[in-house]
Amino acid sequence: MTTSLLKRRAALFALSALTLAAYVPAAQAQDAAKWPTRTVRLVTPYPTGGAPDTIARVVAEKLSRK
Repeated sequence: MTTSLLKRRAALFALSALTLAAYVPAAQAQDAAKWPTRTVRLVTPYPTGGAPDTIARVVAEKLSRK
């Protein structure tokens, strides 16, 4: 009975993964055409000079190139 349950879970996981994989490219294609339509503002709720601020600045720089 345990083997049957594991096979069922594996099959359900595989089916879920395939379903998700089918929707991801379609969602990305739709978003790429619409986004961004205006300036993107990146807000970090931490003080200047900390690690989150530094990471946010690096991410913002890479986003501005795209």
